[in-house]
Amino acid sequence: MTKTESRILVQVDSKAYAQKPNGKEIGGVKTRTQNSTAKNLTMEELATEIGQGKSFSPGILEGGLGASNWKEQQIFGVDIDNNDETLPTLTPKEAMKICKNNGVLPALCYKTFSSSKEKPKFRLMFKLNEPVKDEGKRLIVASTLVTLFPQADKSCVNADRIFFGTNKKVAILNKTVSFDKILEVSGKQIAPAKELTELDKLKAEFDFENFLNEACGKITRKTETYIMYKNCPICGHHDDFIYYKKSRTFKCFGAHGGAGGSIIDYLMATRNLSQKQAIDYFKLETLQITKKQK
Repeated sequence: MTKTESRILVQVDSKAYAQKPNGKEIGGVKTRTQNSTAKNLTMEELATEIGQGKSFSPGILEGGLGASNWKEQQIFGVDIDNNDETLPTLTPKEAMKICKNNGVLPALCYKTFSSSKEKPKFRLMFKLNEPVKDEGKRLIVASTLVTLFPQADKSCVNADRIFFGTNKKVAILNKTVSFDKILEVSGKQIAPAKELTELDKLKAEFDFENFLNEACGKITRKTETYIMYKNCPICGHHDDFIYYKKSRTFKCFGAHGGAGGSIIDYLMATRNLSQKQAIDYFKLETLQITKKQK
């Protein structure tokens, strides 16, 4: 018996372009693409569509063109535009090293219409091993992948994002990554720097996990490495607040939250405190340490 090749749902424009669509054409691209019936494609078939210059929507929208109409998604794109001149130019080869170092390899990679030798612009498409149907999880995946690359366009995390095709070769790697691996990578990214020895000791002895259990309430998912809470105390959204057991850090992936780090960072974010105020609050209130004991 031959193995069935995996397929993903994606919405693809019916019109091909030999060059990047301009301002007047973009509205038509979005309307045609996200009003279309989603196609069940292999990575090879999607690469062919992209290489023909067809735009596509990784997120599947139903009943409208806005982000609120998002239903599910299995592939996620990262645009490396190299527009920040204060940063060194990132090449596709160097980007792949970052991917390998973090254990998250892309399924597709291609240079965009406007890429040049002087300023390479390219796109990495990552494929999850299963579709994401929860908005909180979608944002976690999109935000984590983008923050891996300082030279990436940080705006490419919205649910209704359209990606243009290309007039260049599309490399097919056909790799997959799990949601748990994404969470592992995001946990490494927000581990805080070393602080004072006294404070380190106090934080190490502090039961941050139990503290969050009481503060956040309902748990959506719990594994050996992380806990996902239903309610986020920072942005107020659902299923986008994670606690990482090994590093004893948290991360809010909300579009208007974006906080992460230790118990000190948590107090700063939830109580609108400066770092010094948060440290004092942690010692005097959270740990119930009196000035006499200090």
